[in-house]
Amino acid sequence: MSNLINLQTRLAQKSRELVAARNDGDEELVERLEDEIFDLEDEIEELQNEEYGDGSEKDW
Repeated sequence: MSNLINLQTRLAQKSRELVAARNDGDEELVERLEDEIFDLEDEIEELQNEEYGDGSEKDW
């Protein structure tokens, strides 16, 4: 669970950095941050699927 919290914290930080980069007009940094955010979102989704299941297996 703490790994998930760490990833979510990093995602929030990168999102704030992205807003600042967009405001500054730094397109190169915006692209890099968008890629990093996309990767973090993927990691979070994978971790959530491992911990909570992806919904394909039902426990009846």
